[in-house]
Amino acid sequence: MKSPLTIIREGNRPNWLATVDMHTGELRVNGARWDALAPEHRRFFLLHEEAHFTTKNPDELLADRLAFTSFIGEGYAPAHAVRALATVLNPRIPEHELRLSIMQRRAARYQS
Repeated sequence: MKSPLTIIREGNRPNWLATVDMHTGELRVNGARWDALAPEHRRFFLLHEEAHFTTKNPDELLADRLAFTSFIGEGYAPAHAVRALATVLNPRIPEHELRLSIMQRRAARYQS
């Protein structure tokens, strides 16, 4: 399915992967970090940013949940969603730790 987002590659800012303009649909990505991701992880993050755009909501937990649902619906394994987040989130940051923990529980529930 074609994404409603327009991907714009930007410089290599450390500790940053992507951000979407919720009004225009322009998805700005850190080119080097984006390219280094496994294809299934790029897909998860594209779905995550599409969730922000379609809901016009900056809530990361909501975007994670909606991306997971779409990702699984496309036939990807739940573990790939967990690995995608684990590659970019810093577990020393409480919000990141929470997001990763929730995704791990979500994937475990789906697989059981």
